[in-house]
Amino acid sequence: MTKEQHVIYIPGFGDSRSAGQISILKTWRLWGVKTHYSPVYWNNDEPFEQKLNKLLALVDKLSSSDKIVSLVGISAGGSMAMNVYAARENQIHRVVFICSKLLYPETVSERYFQTHPAFRKSVFLADSNFKKLDSDDRVKMLSMYALADNTVP
Repeated sequence: MTKEQHVIYIPGFGDSRSAGQISILKTWRLWGVKTHYSPVYWNNDEPFEQKLNKLLALVDKLSSSDKIVSLVGISAGGSMAMNVYAARENQIHRVVFICSKLLYPETVSERYFQTHPAFRKSVFLADSNFKKLDSDDRVKMLSMYALADNTVP
């Protein structure tokens, strides 16, 4: 029996501009993948913990013996994907990070934290969680970067 595949897609700071991303995600059904566009809305005042808990609740809802749940984190969404993985590693099949800041959060410009309040906690916790990964965790992950990125080196 083939397991039903679900991907939770966590966008970055541009999560309010979703039309293109959602259109592309809809095509994944051609490969039998059910996608869940899950914006964090980084620039609102909702605390980090509430944002994280919403994603954890979605993982819990989707997790069952006949389903596979994976995460895709884009840019700032990658830090949240790392934190979701750390909290639910036994329920997560794979994680893909695309142009995500996962290490050295102290190098992030303060202006990003001012306009995206929950990002500070997310990126510092992601750094801590990343450092706790063992080899079994790391084989579940793929991190991709652009050849030239002026925001995430």
